[in-house]
Amino acid sequence: MFGVVFPNRSFPMDISTFSQIDTFHWVLDMNTFVGEAYDQVRELCIFLLNSFSLPADKALAVYIQSPGSPFLFCGAVTLSRPSAVLSLPGQSPEAAVRCASRPPATPPSPPRSASLSRTSPRFPRLMSPPRRGSSGWR
Repeated sequence: MFGVVFPNRSFPMDISTFSQIDTFHWVLDMNTFVGEAYDQVRELCIFLLNSFSLPADKALAVYIQSPGSPFLFCGAVTLSRPSAVLSLPGQSPEAAVRCASRPPATPPSPPRSASLSRTSPRFPRLMSPPRRGSSGWR
């Protein structure tokens, strides 16, 4: 499906490295796979693998989250842009990176982890914050 590499920090990792938390969401514990300097990671390279057939109108999006904070959209890949080097916003040492196929629904955040999502390429819609009193993204 997809792979990631943290430049100068890791070897390429495929989807088997991630924990799949539902049909369209995967999470990566960066502390386990990047090491104790995970809080210094500022870039992530994401790429689609040849065997992954992503619909033309969909994207694989990357979000980052610190515990107790909302998810922040970092970027995405599509069939027309099958790889990207994404900047990760400065986060607390406990931040999480999330890759999901749909907008995040605010699952529990592990220590500094990565998450991918397959979703529509209309990114502003993905960034809609949860309504007050609701438990997830719209």
